[in-house]
Amino acid sequence: MELTKVEVNKALVLKAFDIRVIGDQIVVRGKATGTPKGEFWGAKPTGKDFNTMALDVFTVKNGNLASCYHVENWLTALQQISK
Repeated sequence: MELTKVEVNKALVLKAFDIRVIGDQIVVRGKATGTPKGEFWGAKPTGKDFNTMALDVFTVKNGNLASCYHVENWLTALQQISK
């Protein structure tokens, strides 16, 4: 189930697939896909696509965002576009 889709400069698409609330935390599992049109994290454009995971954990205290952790696996994305 696709919940959101945001396009940035037509090279990057972010999608959230799961959102879970556990106590005062919100966990979001998603992925980032795209085809870099220019240099991407130091890699020259090859025309190849990447597909990588993303994970966010937000903590809410007294109705305010207390912390946010965000992880994306960009090493795998760079390996995919460099092959």
